[in-house]
Amino acid sequence: PVVPVWLRALGLSSSGYVAAVPAARFTGTAVLDGDPWLFKEAWGSVGHVWGRGMGRGWRWAHCIFAGSGGDPAVFELLSAPGPLGLRLTAAYLWRGGEVLASDSALRLLTNFFIPDGERLRFAASFPGLRAEGFCAPALTAELAYDDPNGARLTCRNSKTGSMSLRLC
Repeated sequence: PVVPVWLRALGLSSSGYVAAVPAARFTGTAVLDGDPWLFKEAWGSVGHVWGRGMGRGWRWAHCIFAGSGGDPAVFELLSAPGPLGLRLTAAYLWRGGEVLASDSALRLLTNFFIPDGERLRFAASFPGLRAEGFCAPALTAELAYDDPNGARLTCRNSKTGSMSLRLC
């Protein structure tokens, strides 16, 4: 889960997100404004967001790093408004069926995912590893929807952007 389970258990988050399949291959055709787009073995992911007030103020990044051969690596960040004006940022790194999580209370407060000019800069600490870099949103898809509590929300997805990630 990208929203830490312990936050929901303590009643500190009314939303949840699970990256059910962080890296998957998709083949098929999508039609956008009457134009067909053919996908063959395209990388993507399958996730599920639920709850009340979900997505309000979230910053979210998901990137699949797939080289030739071997398992892809997946890096995901989720930053959301927290108490007292603080932002809480969780990060996850998947590779070879294993996941590293940076979602303890201390790390939620010390990780960051912040605007920096035309991009979003981030840093997250894992046991024995630090991830840092930036996302450069390019094309951003937007979808307006009604939250279960009646509020009108907008999901902005910039998976068509780029990410620079350094592990040290």
